[in-house]
Amino acid sequence: MSGLAARKSTLALIAFVVLVGGFPLLFRNNYEIGVGITAGALAIGAVGFVLLLGYAHQLAAGQPAFCMIGGYASGILCVKFGWDPMAALLVGALLSMAIAYPIAAPMLKLRGFVLVMGSLAFQLICVVLAFELPFTGGAMGTYGIPRFAVFGIPLQSDIAFYFVVWAFVLVTIAIGLNIDRSRIGRALKAIAISEMTAGSVGINTVKHKVQMFVVSAGMASVSGSLFVHFLRAVDPTVFGFVFSLNLVIAVIVGGLMSIWGGAVGAAIVTALR
Repeated sequence: MSGLAARKSTLALIAFVVLVGGFPLLFRNNYEIGVGITAGALAIGAVGFVLLLGYAHQLAAGQPAFCMIGGYASGILCVKFGWDPMAALLVGALLSMAIAYPIAAPMLKLRGFVLVMGSLAFQLICVVLAFELPFTGGAMGTYGIPRFAVFGIPLQSDIAFYFVVWAFVLVTIAIGLNIDRSRIGRALKAIAISEMTAGSVGINTVKHKVQMFVVSAGMASVSGSLFVHFLRAVDPTVFGFVFSLNLVIAVIVGGLMSIWGGAVGAAIVTALR
């Protein structure tokens, strides 16, 4: 990493710590802390979407389907099987990535508006399954989801959960920045400029797009799990069209090629809702 890039990353990290740490000092009531939690959960999905849309250049607008998969996985495992929330979150992420992998290659053969429609169709399929499958609770959803827990210790206050959510955001940003600075990141930037040119110099464009689809699905799943542990409930309407639109707007506002910008955009979109 160059000296200038290192300084920018250091300044961004300092600003992140100051803003995240200072928010509960300025805004103390439950509603405002809830806004901060919602912004953090959305930021995780937004960082994943930056990797998919900005870097892999794939507008799969139905990515919140994986938020739903993660949210339902966490809710069902905790409520019906008594799982630890952290374990349920990880299983939900693995499940989302396992589902994303086989559908990534055929879906990413689509382009532009057709890809948007194809990905939204997948999201609608997930919504229908959430209504129809017996173990999801149907239209009523799954309720009584426990508070999130860290190493088996439940978080009894929203402020504690706020800091845990933003710790997840920081980990997600670190993963995104590592991808950006890696060989995969350089390949993705070449694909974003010209997929045909990137392929002509030996870059496996399909492989890298599939990788980002799967990574983005995992991040979306974590986002969904944290949402439902905050709401303490999940139903088919939680991750609908409005959520998809907020995710796209967050990435556009923050910058298509900015990992930090994805988190900033999510905070701005949530604050303006």
